[in-house]
Amino acid sequence: MKNIQRSLKEKNTKENTLKTVRKMPVSLNCIATMWVLILLLPGHILAQNSASFGPSPMMQVVAARNLEVSCNRTCMLIFPAAIQSADRGAAYVLATRVPGSENVLKVKAGRSGFNPSSLTVITKDGQVYAFNVSYKARPPYLVLDFRLEKENNRKPIGNGRCKEQQEQQPYAQFRNNPKADYLQNVGSGSVHFSGIPLNYAEVHQCMESIKLKPAFIKGVHKNRFGIELKLEGVYFHKEVLFFKFGLHNKDGIPFKFESLRLFIRDNKMARRTAVQDQELETLAKKSWGLPEQVNTSGNTTGNGQQIVVAVPRFTIADGKRLAVTLREEAGDRHLTLKVKERVLRKTRTINTK
Repeated sequence: MKNIQRSLKEKNTKENTLKTVRKMPVSLNCIATMWVLILLLPGHILAQNSASFGPSPMMQVVAARNLEVSCNRTCMLIFPAAIQSADRGAAYVLATRVPGSENVLKVKAGRSGFNPSSLTVITKDGQVYAFNVSYKARPPYLVLDFRLEKENNRKPIGNGRCKEQQEQQPYAQFRNNPKADYLQNVGSGSVHFSGIPLNYAEVHQCMESIKLKPAFIKGVHKNRFGIELKLEGVYFHKEVLFFKFGLHNKDGIPFKFESLRLFIRDNKMARRTAVQDQELETLAKKSWGLPEQVNTSGNTTGNGQQIVVAVPRFTIADGKRLAVTLREEAGDRHLTLKVKERVLRKTRTINTK
């Protein structure tokens, strides 16, 4: 009975409140509605913001590394992939790429004692590297190599952890730790040059191995002025072509070549048409011996001069050929060797193991 009376009392109270609100002027009713919205909406908006910008388990934070630079010393950053972009926080942080290289960045201070700034580097493999850049007259590190970070045979400096403790933890955690020191590189790092996966040392290592290989291409030679230039072999390794030439001089005047250049040229040229040669970029060139050296029982020994030229990989279409021009230093004894497309089909692969 008491519950029924209580419900009837509440119902009467609500009806009386509604009647009172309806009897209020329209202006007062609008003002009351606005106050209700002002009091209720901010709490709702804050609740939405806290849900949107709060910490999320799917979010990954890349911590910034500390980088100290100076005005009179250049810091070199070597990345595992080509640099896509580099953004400086201030103009006094000087950052430029090394000419001919895609994964090396030079960083230097534009003025002394500047306020701390930032540097962000994005590489083509999708990695982001963030740096807190500060000034120091004598930076502790001048070359920082980030390519071998995931190897376990390198120790951190000054963090008090032994190698066994480091290997037990995921290396990505150490990589994104802003308080961790840089890793000490046991050996010297190499640099990738633009367009090829080989570096300078690897190219010359291949050239040294080619020097000892016997000739396998026959009949591609040019004789003139008592000088013979012949192609002895063509080799391929990691997007690089290596051409091995033999140079012999039977003339009484010694021969010293000034340049050896490679061109792609059309087989037949129409009359009154300028020759359009496409010169190939030479990555490296190395020679051994002298053209006058022959295998005899005399004082001189050898088999002439061996020349190896490295160029980026290319192919020749039908109707074209490879032209090799050899020019003499301080002389006019110049030679041009023609190499047909079918000769390049005999290219062999270098086994560097």
